[in-house]
Amino acid sequence: MQSKKQLKQSHTPCLQRLDSDAMETLARQIEREMHGEWKHCAIYERDLERLWPLNEKDREAKIAQFATQYGFRLRFYSKGMCAIFDKWPPKDPRGADLISDVRGFGRG
Repeated sequence: MQSKKQLKQSHTPCLQRLDSDAMETLARQIEREMHGEWKHCAIYERDLERLWPLNEKDREAKIAQFATQYGFRLRFYSKGMCAIFDKWPPKDPRGADLISDVRGFGRG
């Protein structure tokens, strides 16, 4: 009979694969929703909790890491409410945000 530690270790790759699949699914959903009328996507708490439990340590940082990993930006986060994702604004060759330059900000 396996100990609890051995059992947990034998299931770890399976759990990691499930998390990875769930993250891929979430990333596809965010990408799909950003191609509509709005250029951002809100993911509400009930969906966030599937990957990041509400009481998880460093939860916001982990959600931001997910965003970066999949080419998004975590634009807004409110624990218990939602996370809003969008794409990083394009940069010009000088490294300044093009959006900032168009509005007249960010110029030295």
